[in-house]
Amino acid sequence: MFASSLIPTINKPTHITHSTATLIDNI
Repeated sequence: MFASSLIPTINKPTHITHSTATLIDNI
């Protein structure tokens, strides 16, 4: 149960970084 709530927390910064990289790629 603890791991389940921890995984989304770890995935959030990764998603933000990926979105930023995609934004920069489009410029």
